[in-house]
Amino acid sequence: MLVRTLEACALALVFVCLAGCGGGELCQVQGTAKLKDGTPLARGRVIFTGGPAGANGRIQEDGSFAMGTLEDADGAKPGQYTVVVVGATTAETRSYEDMMKGIGQPPKSLIHARYGSAETSDLKFEVKPGKNTLTLELDPP
Repeated sequence: MLVRTLEACALALVFVCLAGCGGGELCQVQGTAKLKDGTPLARGRVIFTGGPAGANGRIQEDGSFAMGTLEDADGAKPGQYTVVVVGATTAETRSYEDMMKGIGQPPKSLIHARYGSAETSDLKFEVKPGKNTLTLELDPP
């Protein structure tokens, strides 16, 4: 019981701090990530940077994602963002031991390297009040 009370107090404190840092309502952002040929990305993470508050979403097997800040899919604050996509690779088929020994082929990126950094990504998105939909059509490497 005490642990739950402490967790609730800590969560409340986080929300108070966020409200003090500009506040703003979180807006729903959902989307899909795919290659320009229409093949959905089956893994990776979409990250919003450079805006009022960061947000990120895990790419599902069908290429869908939902953005969140403190919790998965709780939304993003309204504003203009640079979009970064990381971890969009082929599946890792090596064991951890083989990976550490350099045995086998590492996963290959399915998307162009420029999407992996806020400094080089040319993807921009503006989160507006209400529901937002983002379709990412990405170049291969």
